Parts: sequence; C-alpha cells; structure tokens
Amino acid sequence: MTDFSRAFEAIDSFAARWVEELGIPGLAIAITDREKLLRVASFGYADLASRAPVTADTLFEIGSLGKPFTSMSLLQLREEGRLDLEAPVTEYLPWFRVKSKHAPITVHHLLNHTAGIIRGTDLAPHGLYDVWALRQSATSAPPGEFFWYSNLGYKTLGVLLERVTGQSLGEVVQSRILDPL
Repeated sequence: MTDFSRAFEAIDSFAARWVEELGIPGLAIAITDREKLLRVASFGYADLASRAPVTADTLFEIGSLGKPFTSMSLLQLREEGRLDLEAPVTEYLPWFRVKSKHAPITVHHLLNHTAGIIRGTDLAPHGLYDVWALRQSATSAPPGEFFWYSNLGYKTLGVLLERVTGQSLGEVVQSRILDPL
C-alpha cells in the first residue's frame, strides 16, 4: 500500500495556514481514490460562537457545487434528444422574460454564464420566484458576448430542468447522477 503520510502532512499544513490567513471559520477535506475514502481531515470551527469544531460529519452548504450537477443533467437530456442547447429558454419556459433589445437568451447562454443577466433577486431556496422576478431586470449586453457569473442563470436552468423532466431538481440529480454512481 502506498504511504501518503507526507502528502497528508503537506495538505494539513496548507489547510491550517489557509484557515488562519483567510479567516475561514472551518473546513473539511476528504481524500479518496477510485475505490475508497483514504482520509478525512477537519480544521477550524463549525460554529464560532460555541467553538464547536468541524468534524467528518459536519454538514456544509453545497453552494455553487450544484451547478455541475445541473449542467450534467441538462447535457444528458441533450444527448437523449430532449433538449436543444441553442433553443431560446422560452421554448421550455414560455413565461421566462428578461428585458432586452437583443436576441433571445438560449439554454447555452445560461450554461456558460453569457446570458447578459447581471443582477436580480436571489431570495428564495427554490428558484421559481427569482426566475420570475428576472422580468424586472434587463440584460447588460447581447447574450453570448460577455461572461458574467450568474447564480440566477443556474436557478433558471434548474427550473427548466424540472419542467423538461417533470421531476424536482433533487430527484433529477439523484436519479441521473448520484444513483448511477
């Protein structure tokens, strides 16, 4: 068996320094190979007020790590012939609106953060409200022209994915990605 102890020490040293220098409250690192979990290391606090440490069982918000799951699911639908990436979003969500003097926003524009959506609300856990509220905003540029990271673009894709599949986003990710793994 390979001895990873020096690599683990270097990772621990880097992570501890990173937590300290960047003021990160806490983090956990899991190291795997293709077959098994090799190691879990935790640093800092899960709750600063109580000074409860991060452990291997600490739950973290998934944040933007959901975007690859959404993308993979949409690309699977494309492979199945159920989704056209170059189609306007309104083909799948007829009520979708963003004020614009430009060509329609396509699924592809949302996938690669080039839809021209630069702001909007980001208030609700489910994206439906926030996507509906985009009708109060305007694009900043023609779709496809500039990159602007957009959580709302991906919330729109999540709603679109639910519409095309008839399942919740969680069900789609579970059945298309996690279960096969």
